[in-house]
Amino acid sequence: MRGPTDLQELVVVNDYPAMIAPVGHFEPVARRIRAYLGSEPVEEDEQVFVHPRSPYVRVDALRSTRTLRVELRGTLLAESDSPVLVYETGLPTRCYLSRTAVRFEHLIPTGTQTQCPYKGTTSGYWSARVDGRVHPDLAWTYDFPTRALLPIAGMLAFYNERVDIVLDGVRLERPRTHFGR
Repeated sequence: MRGPTDLQELVVVNDYPAMIAPVGHFEPVARRIRAYLGSEPVEEDEQVFVHPRSPYVRVDALRSTRTLRVELRGTLLAESDSPVLVYETGLPTRCYLSRTAVRFEHLIPTGTQTQCPYKGTTSGYWSARVDGRVHPDLAWTYDFPTRALLPIAGMLAFYNERVDIVLDGVRLERPRTHFGR
């Protein structure tokens, strides 16, 4: 960093919710969050997206050989037998698919970009055109996700709340979340 900077530092200790009791007797290591004016905040030396990650939220990306179909109003949008399933506390399981499994003739790129404290910044969003109707921002990708989510790099996911997911021949119920529109 060049020139003078104004450093803001926040040290967080014992940030667990009251309902979660620590296991054993220990002193947690204080987490250091820094922000320089004009730059992105960091937690220790890792970039912070949206807000610092909670130590009580877990996000796992697991490769699978389950058969997965993504459909919208009977139109096949994607099909794969090698999805990566992302399990994130408080959200439905997201299914990430290789770009080769996606039927891009039904998708329209958009300029939408979002950030997630656990996955990073999206690098692409797509709407779907089905039966003459455009369904906005149904799919997204992270070309450069955070280290923990590297298995999803370059893969696409669809909002389970707005498409039909068929996993191993069973149509899953659409979850109800704030992403459902």
